[in-house]
Amino acid sequence: MDGLELLATMRQEGIGTPAVIIAAFSDVPHAVCAMKLGAIDFLQKPLRPEELRKMVAEIILRHQPGKKFIALDDFEGHLTASKRLINQRDFTTAKSHILRALELNKNSPEAFNLAGVLAELTRDYDRARKCYGQAIKINKRYEPAQQNMRRIFELFHFGSSTEPFHLGEE
Repeated sequence: MDGLELLATMRQEGIGTPAVIIAAFSDVPHAVCAMKLGAIDFLQKPLRPEELRKMVAEIILRHQPGKKFIALDDFEGHLTASKRLINQRDFTTAKSHILRALELNKNSPEAFNLAGVLAELTRDYDRARKCYGQAIKINKRYEPAQQNMRRIFELFHFGSSTEPFHLGEE
């Protein structure tokens, strides 16, 4: 069983443990599948250890069991709340937090990128492209938005159908 099969089995069993998929090579359909299954991220090797440690620390903090999560009414609080809710598949509430974060900071490539991820997860691919584009416009070197924009482009230009990858398809 590979990582995506494990993640799919976990989700079918109702296990919502936060997961990050790390792969030896970038594979667009698998990255999309990982996101749809609730993976927090799909990373390509090689990784710098400090990047991985930072991501794991943030995930642990965001998903501490037994603690009621309270979003602070500031930019970072809304951004963190949105990430947590996306991981929990509560897209409607996540959207309200990301919109509030963008009201508080219209110049955050991270917030626009997260809005794009949310749009992509809800199959609003046109909005996802616009959000990723805005993140890149704000910071041309913002790698997460560049990767997401490439993935969207590849899905629509090299995919086998007009709609990107569906769960269960290979």
